[in-house]
Amino acid sequence: MVVKKALICAIPAAFVLVGCAGNDDRARSDYKYLEEQQSTPLMVPDGMEMPLQRSEYAIPKVKDNPENVVGEDLVITAPVQVLTLVDGSIRPQDGRRASIEFDVLDQNGADQSDQVWESLWNYLRNNQIQGRFWDKEGGTLVTDWFVADSQADPAYFWGLEDYFMDRRGDLEVKARYVFNLELSKSGRTAKLSAAMVGFERYLDSDLERSTPTSVERDNFTVNFLNGAVFQYQKDVAYQQRERVKQERRALALSLQTDEKGNTSVIAAVPFEQAWDHMFDVLTQAGFVVEDRDKNQATYFVNVPGSWSFSNLFSTDDGVLELESGDYKLFFGDRGKTTSISIFDDDNKPLSSKKVTKAYNALKASLDAAEK
Repeated sequence: MVVKKALICAIPAAFVLVGCAGNDDRARSDYKYLEEQQSTPLMVPDGMEMPLQRSEYAIPKVKDNPENVVGEDLVITAPVQVLTLVDGSIRPQDGRRASIEFDVLDQNGADQSDQVWESLWNYLRNNQIQGRFWDKEGGTLVTDWFVADSQADPAYFWGLEDYFMDRRGDLEVKARYVFNLELSKSGRTAKLSAAMVGFERYLDSDLERSTPTSVERDNFTVNFLNGAVFQYQKDVAYQQRERVKQERRALALSLQTDEKGNTSVIAAVPFEQAWDHMFDVLTQAGFVVEDRDKNQATYFVNVPGSWSFSNLFSTDDGVLELESGDYKLFFGDRGKTTSISIFDDDNKPLSSKKVTKAYNALKASLDAAEK
């Protein structure tokens, strides 16, 4: 395990701004009140009665309890909230501060619960945190001890920045957590929660205490869970992008000219797949998709008067080959492949030369998506 130390001397302004609380959200003073003592009891001369005493201004004794923090340890910032970063996620009303519920079935009905575990392990590896115990069937993952670094991972300290603001010295916050993943009976949703199971705070290598305050426990735990959820959201987005790339790659566009001399674009995929993916391909190629009619298997597109992809439709001398205006793309279902015929606004098929120019733009759009 790589141990990192957090040297808390000063925090950049940008770091403070990204947090949930500003500099004024922490109790600040010279803390002289901590030295206040109860005044000497009133001395009554012999032969006189003690006047009525009132207790409103008595200084109570602070009980030796980690929850009773005072002075520079007192944080009055608002509690950090669980971020619902994943599509369809909610914060369950189960009394646990650090928990989130979300769908684990993707649009195609595939189970993504294994992806949740993979993302949790990715999150630990990316932060150089070791796992101590994992029970996949039981839905439990326990981390080893790790020391967080406020400079390397400021998100872990959101809502607690001011906690370190006036600190001088080598401050370490050491912790361990347990993740719990609970699948619903339907298997459609999952609830991910985190809990702190170990805490130690050191100043200049001296252990200050091993029990967190409620603010430390809640905010650190929620931040830790948010980091894991963000990793899952990022991994799912990456998998989706890769799947779209593979499906677009399968389009394998080509040109075909029939016996009448009409040239069309051929997609090497069935109609449904071609219909779904050509919207993004056309948009990225510079076309404006104004409407679609699946019953007529037609895309209604427009070529603007000036656009960044015009060079794809021009000759070497810069003359625009495909004039601005409205066009129609007719999709023909050919079983395993799909034909795409391009017509102008008068329902006249484009010349082979212009179809070739349009094909080159679509092909360039697909190639750009691969990068």
